[in-house]
Amino acid sequence: MFKKKVQMVITATNSITSVGHDSYMTAGSINADVAMLKESDEYYDGDKPIMVSKIEGISEKEVEDEIMFEVTEKCFNNLVDEYFQNKISNDIHILLGVPHENHPDKKIEMQWEKHKQKLMEKALEKTDHASFSAFYCGNPSVFFALKKAAEELSKKSGITFIIGSSDSLLNDNIIEELIDNRRIKSANFGRNHGLTPSQGAGFMIVESKDYAISKEKEMLAEIKGVGISEEPSPLNSGKPTRYSGLTEAINKTIKENKLETKDIKTVFSDMNGEYFRAKEWSFASLRCFKKSEHDLIHPADCFGAIGAASGSVLTNIASVYLSEEWIEKDAMIVCSDDYGCCGSLVLGKFEE
Repeated sequence: MFKKKVQMVITATNSITSVGHDSYMTAGSINADVAMLKESDEYYDGDKPIMVSKIEGISEKEVEDEIMFEVTEKCFNNLVDEYFQNKISNDIHILLGVPHENHPDKKIEMQWEKHKQKLMEKALEKTDHASFSAFYCGNPSVFFALKKAAEELSKKSGITFIIGSSDSLLNDNIIEELIDNRRIKSANFGRNHGLTPSQGAGFMIVESKDYAISKEKEMLAEIKGVGISEEPSPLNSGKPTRYSGLTEAINKTIKENKLETKDIKTVFSDMNGEYFRAKEWSFASLRCFKKSEHDLIHPADCFGAIGAASGSVLTNIASVYLSEEWIEKDAMIVCSDDYGCCGSLVLGKFEE
């Protein structure tokens, strides 16, 4: 539970997706229902091309892992350069959400260790003290990172966190597994439900509310609560499920932070077009919201399924919606992963 002395705020964001190369452009595209989904000329499910969504205009590389490292570094570096005009005296902690440790790409841990060095080098241009931690929790990784940030800020308030995540489902190994499991939406007269593989990255600056006020920082949104949990019977377990993990995460967010569902008017979900994900949200919504009414926004309709990048990109989108007053009252972001990790977050517009 967040105590008043460690209330956290988001003071800057940056995202790169197939519909925008920054947070505002991405959020604006979602608000305008701009979609960048197209038939693949490379991947086929049987004799039918699958639907994909690619980030254009960032990288000239051809290997997917190299493309995503370039996208992630650009997203991170642009945020750091724009936010930190001068070197700062306080610590910078980088908390990076990445795909689950059981991810189909077995090289993932080794790859992110290499990536860590680049992000640390950039952070050390702005401070003499920086650290790095990775969270292998898939889609809701950022929520697990935010819980860690709250814990650290309860011990030491003068810390600046750069929290984010990055992922691509356009890796050959992942595409093959998704096709084998009949989970991808195909074009024309193929499977008309399923996910559209995509790629994305998002980062945000998170600080304590008191620190941000003392430094006269612009505050895009206030973090009112975070809840995390584990689904006992996730998709990849092959077991029957009651979809209890996401329900538990939402209940923790609401109850532990003394929030009211009637104040949450918009929910941003990482639903990706698969039937079981819609069913999971249906159960969670009925159990947790009951008679409370809310709008549901699922940006995968516009930029496809972005895996572990979901939590950060959706949070950044919600921050823009709140700061631009495109929505009223509070926003909830919900994410769940194939391997069981679940999380939810409530953001509110900053008020003096």
